[in-house]
Parts: sequence; structure tokens; C-alpha cells
Amino acid sequence: MTTQLEQAWELAKQRFAAVGIDVEEALRHLIVYPFQCTAGRAMMFPVLKTRKVR
Repeated sequence: MTTQLEQAWELAKQRFAAVGIDVEEALRHLIVYPFQCTAGRAMMFPVLKTRKVR
């Protein structure tokens, strides 16, 4: 018997496959080439830069 989470995962994979995305391959790619989501965020959003307190 599959859980609700497993069913949702399978449905998500089917929906991505419908637009040409292999989810399993994408996840393998992320494992091989890790990235950091927050890298460069301060450059993208200057308001997030640390401000000096006077």
C-alpha cells in the first residue's frame, strides 16, 4: 500500500514528465553538482546587506 506522500510524489513526477522534465535525473544532477541557494543574495537584494550600527 502506498502512502499519500508516495502518491503525491508519483503524481508530481508524472506532471513534470508531461512537460519534458525527468525529476529523478534532475535530483541526481543536484547531488552531483550541489549549490547554495543563498549565494549572492546580498548582491541581488542590496537591502539585505548588513548595515553598520553607529
